[in-house]
Formats: sequence, structure tokens, C-alpha cells
Amino acid sequence: SVGGMPCSSSFHPAVVTATRMLTPTVRHVTLRLQLPEQQPAPTFLPGQWLDLAAPGLSELGGFSICSTPGCLATDRCLELAVRRAPASPPARWIHEACRPGDRVSLRIGGRCVLRPDEAATRPLLLVAGGIGISPLMSIFRQRVELAEAAAAAAADSLPKTLLLHSAGSPDELAFRDLIADECSRWRRLEARWFVTGQSGERIRPDYLTRLAEELRLSEDGWLAFVCGPPGMAEQLGDTLMAAGLPQDRLRREDWSLGGETDPS
Repeated sequence: SVGGMPCSSSFHPAVVTATRMLTPTVRHVTLRLQLPEQQPAPTFLPGQWLDLAAPGLSELGGFSICSTPGCLATDRCLELAVRRAPASPPARWIHEACRPGDRVSLRIGGRCVLRPDEAATRPLLLVAGGIGISPLMSIFRQRVELAEAAAAAAADSLPKTLLLHSAGSPDELAFRDLIADECSRWRRLEARWFVTGQSGERIRPDYLTRLAEELRLSEDGWLAFVCGPPGMAEQLGDTLMAAGLPQDRLRREDWSLGGETDPS
């Protein structure tokens, strides 16, 4: 591990079990690790990504994991949501050639994570731009699993999770229906969506400043994750810190069109 983060220097074999279009430009892929029965599956933390080696490609693809560690532990499955990026051979393979039954190999990395000691104890603000929703979905879905595992009364006392997601058009708001369903089930989960292409209704710094005051982000142990295109994570992260969020409670990551970038 690096700095306590699960990561692996070795690659693990996996097989593609399902693939479907999630939005007009984002393809969802399910992978199952191919390991001997007695061999434990590798672990990861919500927010991490994987290096994917696809058949016939020398270039690795770096893609955030949008499923939960629990899914990997029980079903040996990982899920990815990959944006179309013609300049990236791995992303192009996923969109144009990837089929169930294809064999790949993968290794896990990344440091922009929700740690186990924080998973059930901290209120979370998750801010996503575009396909930056992928790593934050792993965090959001882990919160759903915690609510499902708790008794009804305990689920209502879990820390709050507020997810903000912006995209260029309504049909690019990946996972919107799933998120809305879970927010209607669990009182401590909330989501707000922004469509930048229609009215320029992006997640603006002044909006975040007001929200930080409303949520008392500087107090109450809030953690904030900001993940989006280059520049967004930096700008909105700086906005949150200016509004009083301590730097050690901010995690941010930029992604590039070729996949995710390693902030380390």
C-alpha cells in the first residue's frame, strides 16, 4: 500500500461480464476477477481507480471504479463508467470493441479516497463534474450499503451525504435515476443536479460558498470530495477552503479525457 491506501504492483486477471451505454457518451462495464477460489480478492477504497490492460493494447487505461468494495468482496466484481475519448486507445476499446467474455488485467491505485474510519462517521459533500461522478458513485453507493445494513432507526442517524453533479446536458447525468431512487429511500442521502448546457447552471463558486455556510462545512466534521474536469476541482476546492473547510478535509481529483489522472 502507499500511504495506507490499498494498491497493487501486480496485475489481476479479469473477464468482462456485461457492458451497456449509461449515457450517449458513457459506457458502463462490469468486470469479474478471475482468481482461484481460495485466493482472497484484492481490496480497494471508494474513490480509487484501476489501470486496465486490454487485449492487444500497449497503453494502459486509468478508470475510476464506480462500484463498492463490498461488491468486490462478495461477487469479485468491479464496475467502470468510461467516457468516450477517441484519443485514448483504452477508452476507444471499451466503446468500440469490448464484449462480454473479453479477458483483461487490472491493478488498483489512487489516493483520493474515503478511509474506513470515515465511512460511517463523517458527513460528506460530493461534488462531481461530468464523468467525475464515477469515483463519487463508489462513495455514494457505500453509504447506501451502510444504510441498508443499519436498522431503520440507525439509518436515520447516519451522517448526511449531499451529492452535487453537473453535466452538459440532462442525458449526460450518469446514474441520475439510481441516485434519485436511493435518495427517496434514505433520508440522510440528498442529491442536486446542474445542467451546464441549458442555462449555464453549473456549480458556481458563489453557490458553493452559500452552501458551505448553510451546511456549516467548517464545523461538524464534514469531508468534501471534488472530482471533475481540469480546473474544476481546483477552483471549487479553493472555494470550499475559502469558506472555511480545512484543507485536510478536502479531497480533489482532476480527470483528463484519456481517463483518470493520478493526483499523486
